[in-house]
Amino acid sequence: MIINNLKTNKIFFVFSKKFVINLIIPKKKIEMKFQNKFYKLNDFLSTDFSQLTITEIVLTDKINTSKEWISDAGSGLAKCTNLSILQLILNNNQIEDYNLQAISSALGKCINLSKLYLYLGQNLIGDISALNLGLELVKLCNLTDLVLYLYNNKIGIKGASDLVSALAKCIKLSNLKLYLILNFGEEDGLDFCQALAQFSNLSTLELYLEESQISPKIALELGSSLASCCNLKNLKLQLYGNQIGSEGAFNLCSTLANNTYLQNLELDLSYNQIDDTGLSLLSSNLVKFINLSTLHLGLSENQIGTKGLSELTQALEKCPNISNLILSLENNQINDVGLLTISSGLAKCLNILTLKLFIYFNSYSGESKLKFRRKILKLNRLVYEHLLL
Repeated sequence: MIINNLKTNKIFFVFSKKFVINLIIPKKKIEMKFQNKFYKLNDFLSTDFSQLTITEIVLTDKINTSKEWISDAGSGLAKCTNLSILQLILNNNQIEDYNLQAISSALGKCINLSKLYLYLGQNLIGDISALNLGLELVKLCNLTDLVLYLYNNKIGIKGASDLVSALAKCIKLSNLKLYLILNFGEEDGLDFCQALAQFSNLSTLELYLEESQISPKIALELGSSLASCCNLKNLKLQLYGNQIGSEGAFNLCSTLANNTYLQNLELDLSYNQIDDTGLSLLSSNLVKFINLSTLHLGLSENQIGTKGLSELTQALEKCPNISNLILSLENNQINDVGLLTISSGLAKCLNILTLKLFIYFNSYSGESKLKFRRKILKLNRLVYEHLLL
């Protein structure tokens, strides 16, 4: 089946064996069904707080309203002691350190919370509030799932380190998504990485650190710290637009591979000045991930060509447990020979059953694209293929 996306003028080639596809490809995430939803503060404040258990509160873009609103919201939230699941969206409100405390302390009183999705992007939150928020969340003894969206605030490395150190003390926390944009220095960046190493109970971590000036040295420490998380099975590292480079890619993977419990790894190293040498070094460590079954490598907008791709496919051939593979290779230096290298190499990876490839915006010809498609179609073992060329 060929799908033409008119907005982007891209062609999707999707091939599947329908009788097994549903057994292999994870279904779309089911959106949380909240029993109560509030989009106006007055509606929330006038409700019966004792009846709220699974709730969404959305109070965004209240920049021009009275400053007392956040205090009122905190007072109401503190009375919601029966909450088990809460999604609280407070993006773009110019919230500062002094008035976030009302929300943080209120959350600390919601002692029955097991899942919290907290969105505080585009505010004026600094290091003090980050620490206080972490100290309040530690009080939630039943908290297992946490999403913290903190993009576009004033949180520095110290605040992020203090926040992570506090969260590591949440004894039941097993699933964490943390969105930050930081400015890593060589010394204070080490504190953040060491704080991550304290997570002993996490099984799933999604860490978003795009455009945070991560250097090869910090990449080494980051990998080493995450390798210390002994129960971590699912890891998503979003590191787009840093300064990792080829050396850093090797540093990160060589240390991260020491975590032999990882089963699912999504590693986005797009726009990080990685060349063929860097991909070769990264690839040499893949075989060390002995329990990895799903691998998603994001390598778009780098300087990767034929040599690096050859090393990558050879390494994947030696990883017998990787059965699900996603490669994002857009905007590199892949020519006709490089495209042939990918198809020929993947043909030897007998373990791979599901495959997604994103290779558009490279320099191969239309003829090579058709040959590539034919080769992939001949891989009868695949139960799912999705190609974006």
